Amino acid sequence: MVPAFATRAFPELPKVSSNSSITVAAADLIVESDRDLPQGASVWLNERFVLEAGPLQANQPKRLNLREFRDQFGERPVPDDFWRSDRITPLVSGLLESDGTLWRAVISVRD
Repeated sequence: MVPAFATRAFPELPKVSSNSSITVAAADLIVESDRDLPQGASVWLNERFVLEAGPLQANQPKRLNLREFRDQFGERPVPDDFWRSDRITPLVSGLLESDGTLWRAVISVRD
């Protein structure tokens, strides 16, 4: 637990379908939204880890570092990269949060 880096808990908001995608490439994530999302928009991974990533422009990929994501206890996911020392965090769900809505995103892993 790292309280200084703690974020908020996963919000109880409506979830809706979208054509957004999150591509995992070792310690990097490439987020591509199917709609413009304003400043303050967030990316959620596994309904646990969050990072404010807005604004996001529609169909414009944005690269994020997996190590910058944190959960409500200040912990971060473990990427599959050269520097890992713990078990890798499998990423199974991705959501984009904006304006009181969670937009589902398809997660894929790049080899």
